[in-house]
Amino acid sequence: MQDSRKKINWFWAIVIALLFAVLIVWFSSPTREVAQDGTPETDAPIAEFTTAPEGGVPVNLPDTPMTNVPPQSQDSVAADVE
Repeated sequence: MQDSRKKINWFWAIVIALLFAVLIVWFSSPTREVAQDGTPETDAPIAEFTTAPEGGVPVNLPDTPMTNVPPQSQDSVAADVE
């Protein structure tokens, strides 16, 4: 009885050690490698250098510069919620 337990314990110890070895090999040197297509990624064209599509909707934007809005205090924010 004692001899069979030792065999089972050794069996599981070997199985766990092999499992760790396989995991270490898998993560350090995976067999599947991602193929590089060799073409570098290009950025999207800048709006300055593109033309409007035919039949587009005209948009009139104001020529005023943007201004910062002063931040509200916490008291006025709480008053707006109530």
